[in-house]
Amino acid sequence: MGEQLEEGGFATRGEAIDRLIEIYAEKKRTEPSVAEARWELGQQKVAEFARQWLRRQRHMTVYSTGEHVNSFIDVHVVPRLGSRKLISVTPMVVERFLDDLEADGVGRGNQVNFLRALKAILRDAYDKGRWLMFR
Repeated sequence: MGEQLEEGGFATRGEAIDRLIEIYAEKKRTEPSVAEARWELGQQKVAEFARQWLRRQRHMTVYSTGEHVNSFIDVHVVPRLGSRKLISVTPMVVERFLDDLEADGVGRGNQVNFLRALKAILRDAYDKGRWLMFR
């Protein structure tokens, strides 16, 4: 698609080249239908995926945990991360999200609860993408 994501942290140029070769080989092995499904998942907005994720959480009761997580998604995730594509959420984005919560006066206990929910949402997206990768 002409878009490139940067990776960093390579000690040498050779390691970076080896990683590029590995990525290219993985792309060649991936079926077109799987690649398309992974791409579509990555293009999905965080807000949309978070709402779908919440609907799939049958273990959350509507009256307690589910309402709190729904409120967290509506009040904190949607305004700050909702318009981002899943593929663009990096550890630095999550770190800035937590900094914003702290700057807004959100208590540490709530920050921990929010991070757990956000981690579960992003882990689910990652797991779905990884499943598609090995399909």
